[in-house]
Amino acid sequence: MCCWIESFLKSRKIQVVPDGATSDRLEINAGVPQGSVLSPILFLIYINDLLSATSNPIHGFADDSTLHHSYKFDKVPKKEDVDEARKGMVETLSSDIDILKEWVRANRVELNLGKTQKCRFSHKRTEMTTALPTMTDEFEDTFSLRLLGTNFTSKMLWNEHVVSVTKAAAKRLGFLRRCKRFFSSTELVTIYKAYVRPLVEFNSHLWVGAPPSTLDLLERLQRRAIRLIGDQSVTNPIDTLEHRRIVGAITLFYRYYYGECSSEISTLIPPLHNSTLVTRQSARAHPHVVASEFCRTAKFKGTFFSVAIRLWNSLPTHVFPPVCNPQLFKNNINTHYRAFPPII
Repeated sequence: MCCWIESFLKSRKIQVVPDGATSDRLEINAGVPQGSVLSPILFLIYINDLLSATSNPIHGFADDSTLHHSYKFDKVPKKEDVDEARKGMVETLSSDIDILKEWVRANRVELNLGKTQKCRFSHKRTEMTTALPTMTDEFEDTFSLRLLGTNFTSKMLWNEHVVSVTKAAAKRLGFLRRCKRFFSSTELVTIYKAYVRPLVEFNSHLWVGAPPSTLDLLERLQRRAIRLIGDQSVTNPIDTLEHRRIVGAITLFYRYYYGECSSEISTLIPPLHNSTLVTRQSARAHPHVVASEFCRTAKFKGTFFSVAIRLWNSLPTHVFPPVCNPQLFKNNINTHYRAFPPII
């Protein structure tokens, strides 16, 4: 097997063809061929020990890796408790950065400092005075981090991300306006659904509970698209983006509830709600009601799990298929919410 893989990687050459001119073939001594089924497997084998080398967890997707540390308190903490938690965070992250530097050196790879950032997520008004000495001079300190196409701000506000995706979708909508005369209304709807709307729906379950003033930017964009198409017979069936966000979020929770997720996410699903108190509300509840957590802040109330659990517990029994069937469940809640729009 090792000889076969060596043959697959050894003596490979590349050349480029800019403007019709072909370069000489040059041998490459690193990397894996792009487009091969085997290449991602070899890459994952290569970085496999990186994900378990540090004391803090590392989450990776392809060649993007994120080292992170978090802490929380069961009750409102004192200033001394926060300072102690921050100190522990700095110590462990500093140690992990040194480990990562050694791993990079030992495995002969180069860390892209231009794409490496550090960001502190906190609702505290007092700034963190303790710095990360091994990172200060090398990594860019930012208040907004972009991870896999989603912008996360240090205060966990979604305005910046929504504005960003709205601008990107508006540019595509402008292209659609310029070539409108070449397409029928039905074709324009298809182009909007395939080319514009996915931009404003990617990872939308994360910010399903964002403030209405923020999410209204997206609805205004869709209303512009509907006016551009200009044919109510084909635009009337288009659901609002809010409806689609809610349906998408609760369908995703349905999959999580039935274990179609990673082991880490499955630990976040609350247990079934057990109450000996019989009320009119509990009598009408479906058998899949889960325990809800008290939301002390508006930001926590707007997070995915908080919103999804509230919507989940308020669903009628008839929308749940007798066996796990995500597509049938999605169709049922689509029909239900069109008749009875939910309130987040």
